[in-house]
Amino acid sequence: MAVRDPVKKEIRRIKKNASTAKRYEENKELYSTYHQLLRLFGMDDPEFARKNREVVDRYRFSNPDAVKESARRSKAKYAEVRRAEVRQWFADNPDRRVEYEQNRRAKKRSNGGILTVGIKGKLFRLQSGKCPCCHGKFPIGKMHMDHNMPLALGGSHNDTNMQLLCQPCNQSKHAKHPIDFMQSRGFLL
Repeated sequence: MAVRDPVKKEIRRIKKNASTAKRYEENKELYSTYHQLLRLFGMDDPEFARKNREVVDRYRFSNPDAVKESARRSKAKYAEVRRAEVRQWFADNPDRRVEYEQNRRAKKRSNGGILTVGIKGKLFRLQSGKCPCCHGKFPIGKMHMDHNMPLALGGSHNDTNMQLLCQPCNQSKHAKHPIDFMQSRGFLL
């Protein structure tokens, strides 16, 4: 079993607990000291790294329950931190959050497909910032992602079946067929 190096353990803690770049700048001496020690004792050699990896792999293979328990404890320890990071990411990226939620909903419905990253911005530019139903011009934050053919009616969850609608149009369309919806608005006969 590999002996835990306290300096290496401290470096891992620093990397986990905050943004790596900032912590690295604050702790450059620790990083450089660790790498100097590696060089001094010949531990920066690729052959040493390979042998150390083999020792770790043997331990993991022979003690799967201990490894799983350690992973479970670590996950529980950092669960609240991870949830806070996810909440912050969602707050910082509202457009990406919409795409994430659309992908998640489609997976639940098993209609397959995944939206490409940045599809909301592409659709916004393609539609010139206008709602195709009421022709009103809205900022991207006020536009809702909508399936042309609703998932409930067998529509697929991919880029070709997506459009941006303003909130009132999207909520009134709900899961209606696109032709029925446009007829109810007086656009099609």
